[in-house]
Amino acid sequence: MFKQQKKLTLFLLGGFSLLAGLMLIVTATMGMFARANDTPSMPAGAMTDGLPQISAGGIHSLAIDDTGMLWGWGLLVPNSSRITEPIEIGNKTDWAAIAAGEQHSLALDEQGKLWAWGANNSGQLGNGTTESLFEPTMIQPTKTWKAIATGESHSMAIDEDGRLYTWGWNSRGQLGDGTTGNANNKHVPALIQSVKKWNSISAKGQLSAALDENNKLFTWGGNAGSVPTKRGDNTYTTILATSNDVHALDNNSVYWYHQSGFNGFSTITDKWVTIAFVSGQTVTCLNNAGELYSFNAVTGNGVAVFTDKTWKPIFSSSGSHTMAVDSAGKLYTWGDNGSGQLGDGTYARRDIPIEIMTLMQVQLYTVAPPPDSGTGWILVS
Repeated sequence: MFKQQKKLTLFLLGGFSLLAGLMLIVTATMGMFARANDTPSMPAGAMTDGLPQISAGGIHSLAIDDTGMLWGWGLLVPNSSRITEPIEIGNKTDWAAIAAGEQHSLALDEQGKLWAWGANNSGQLGNGTTESLFEPTMIQPTKTWKAIATGESHSMAIDEDGRLYTWGWNSRGQLGDGTTGNANNKHVPALIQSVKKWNSISAKGQLSAALDENNKLFTWGGNAGSVPTKRGDNTYTTILATSNDVHALDNNSVYWYHQSGFNGFSTITDKWVTIAFVSGQTVTCLNNAGELYSFNAVTGNGVAVFTDKTWKPIFSSSGSHTMAVDSAGKLYTWGDNGSGQLGDGTYARRDIPIEIMTLMQVQLYTVAPPPDSGTGWILVS
């Protein structure tokens, strides 16, 4: 199940002295070429073509590197040893999406098959039991999925036809089926509002959020009721649920704050690439230059943070610890570390990002491509 730690090696073609006419970019191994600040913002839990993913759970962390390998650390399964450095999970190299809950994990492979492991006290693994799983196990193998999300102890997924399924803990209506309470927990994926199609999902704590096929925001659970309810008429491209609120970017890249999952408002008109992470009402967003800014969601007042680096739009936060990938493809973590969830070999809390491993290969490209290349970059070899 869990293999010995193996940190990936960053390689460069050439040196930093080759400044004239050269620049560094990050590429994935699926033949994708992208300028330094053009890596797309990736919805957490959505399948991506060869780009890395990260997911911060309550007391564990997951990462997929650009070769499709899955890594984990922290308390990966209940009543097990705390793992303080990245180890490979399973032996597959075709992982495509991950979502880490409080103590359970979901993953999709490149074929869209759903895998689950970890705690299962509320049926959040979806295998029809409440017994924990100690290694990735395929769930409903006849189905194909395109997105996953995890709350504290509930799970969500969108299938290949755009239909939404939920399962696990339902204490506050987070499953969206019109019921509440532990007696209404679901131990297998259950279809929600079968007539609707959905584009993306997000969950945290006992709150669930989704964008429908028209990219309208719906929320439920927490303080937002027990059925998916439309919140305003904005069209969004990105949503991020926290334990109490939903944060979103509209189709003009402007940030919106939905307190308690209800109708939103905007206090800052800057344009952002993605919502990086949230702590209470302090929101940190990434601009097109790869710079991070933290601001108050209510007042809009903010400052630049972690200015010694530029960043890719690849972030995840549990609320107590955070993961991020910089422009060189390196993974950094910071925050609480009582279960080794930072992956730095210790249990010490860190307030400054520390480098953990390399998730993306860095290569050197020229600025002037052949006229018919269609890529914008060519490899210097």
